[in-house]
Amino acid sequence: MLTEEELDQYGQMAQDQISREDRWRWAQAAAGFVAAALAVWISVRLIQGGWERFWWLPLGLAAVLSYWPYRSLKTRRLWQGHYDAVKQELERRQSKSGST
Repeated sequence: MLTEEELDQYGQMAQDQISREDRWRWAQAAAGFVAAALAVWISVRLIQGGWERFWWLPLGLAAVLSYWPYRSLKTRRLWQGHYDAVKQELERRQSKSGST
């Protein structure tokens, strides 16, 4: 079982990781926008004229550009869950020690 000091340190580490993921949010939003635009463009081209070999390139680029924002969001949610769990545990311990 972790001490309150260790829990506090882990909470701080989780907060640092959350802010690290938020640091490049603008670039991730831009990459996501470009990926979505490429996907729409490829869809329109497919409807208009069918598949051509050239379209593997923008399709691959859309997949690569969408991976970074997706992975960052998953990582941020993971660390946010850890941070919330630490806060809840510290609150539980404080209420337990306050009632005794």
